[in-house]
Amino acid sequence: MEVSQLFSFAYPVSSIVSLLIETFLVAAAISLSSAVIAHRIEFKRIIIMAVLAYFLTPLICGMINVIAIPFVMPLVIWIVLGEIMLKDIDVKKKAMVAILAYVIFLVITLLGLQSAVISLLGI
Repeated sequence: MEVSQLFSFAYPVSSIVSLLIETFLVAAAISLSSAVIAHRIEFKRIIIMAVLAYFLTPLICGMINVIAIPFVMPLVIWIVLGEIMLKDIDVKKKAMVAILAYVIFLVITLLGLQSAVISLLGI
C-alpha cells in the first residue's frame, strides 16, 4: 500500500456536517456531565477531543484495517485522547469521561443519527 492511498479518503459534505453535529452532541453531553462527574474540563478541550475522536477513528481503522472489531477502536481512541488531553484530572475521572463519550458515540452510531441528519439537511 502506498502512502498516498493511506491518506486518500473522501468525506462527502453531508457526512462532515453530520459528524460535526454528532461531535457537538457528544461535547455537550460531556460538558453537562460535569455535575455528576465533577470534571471541570474546558468546553474547548472537549470539542477538540470529540473532533479528533470522530475524525481519527475512520482514519486509523482504515490504516490498520480493523474490520473485525469496529466498536473497540473508538473506545481505545477515546481513552487515549482522554489520557492525552485531560491532564488536570485524576485517572478515575478521565476514564469516566472517556467511557461516557464512547457510550454517547455508540448510541448515536447505533441509532443511525448520521443518516437522519443527512436526510434532514437534504444534502
